[in-house]
Amino acid sequence: MDIKSTVKNAEDVDILINDDIEPNMMNSDIIDGFVSVEKKEMLSLASGRALSLSETYEITAAEKTKVIILIGPSACGKTTIETTLYQLFQNSIVGDYYFAGSKTLQGYEQRSYYTRTKSKQSTSTTPRTSRGAQETFLHLKLWNCKTNEYLNYLFADLSGEDFENHIADVESMQSDFNFIKSADYIIAVFDGKLLSDKRRRNGTFEEMAQLLRTIFDAGLFTIHTNLQVVISKYDIINECLPQDPTIESFITRSKVELEKRLKTYVTNINVYNVAAMPDNNTEFKVGFGIKELIESWSTTQSSRPLAFKNTKEIREVKSEFDKLYMKILGDSNE
Repeated sequence: MDIKSTVKNAEDVDILINDDIEPNMMNSDIIDGFVSVEKKEMLSLASGRALSLSETYEITAAEKTKVIILIGPSACGKTTIETTLYQLFQNSIVGDYYFAGSKTLQGYEQRSYYTRTKSKQSTSTTPRTSRGAQETFLHLKLWNCKTNEYLNYLFADLSGEDFENHIADVESMQSDFNFIKSADYIIAVFDGKLLSDKRRRNGTFEEMAQLLRTIFDAGLFTIHTNLQVVISKYDIINECLPQDPTIESFITRSKVELEKRLKTYVTNINVYNVAAMPDNNTEFKVGFGIKELIESWSTTQSSRPLAFKNTKEIREVKSEFDKLYMKILGDSNE
């Protein structure tokens, strides 16, 4: 086609260089060698932003997916853990895992910017998640080179203030956070900086204990849900240990006390120490403890599943139906 004889004005040029062409375009869409301005059924590409709850269905329905819900007060380090996990794969593999894609690259990049040197900040920070944010899920797809298995992870990036406002309110927790019930892992993030402060550590534990009790009393779990505790900012704890060795004993007692308060629902709680973005990386590398977390999510033995101890009925096993009933409740090894 002779372009000189065809292009007569600026509008023709705009049409000619337009790259919004449908992959299955019919001949009727082409007029005199140009694409019709009115097009139907355009191919939509992922925006890369964080996903809304409804947008996650495309992932969970198509491939094996783990839903990870990090809970805790504002500034405890939830988003930093999520973004650090993403950034570690930009340098190398993590354990046996390779980066295999993400539908929320823009969402990760927006949250990671202030942790990098080009932000020209003296210390790395992560912007707080906005309250009531509609787009709340970050997506990460990994490949395990040993098992040759692909696995999707969906991380709920939720505001700490939203959690704080629902403590001891079972009805509002059920209404506003019902999607927590679909979580494979509920991760309680304790702020290591607050645990290092003698005046604030007891209040920090009490707030988390009440929040977890509210979630479980609201019935936002299944027999497949696992509970983990993460101590964030562990580099700060390690720095304070020489002056205050009681921090470690407090963490140990807190684990026992938390299991005691949640004994109706949980049989065991595993604790992980994490320093996602340490201020001084001479002793702790960026992403300290993250690899152990990823590995725990791929093994069923890492955290014992929650049990319906409070709702279970005493039922005599007389038939195959009764066996199935007990198996669903988690009492059968068959």
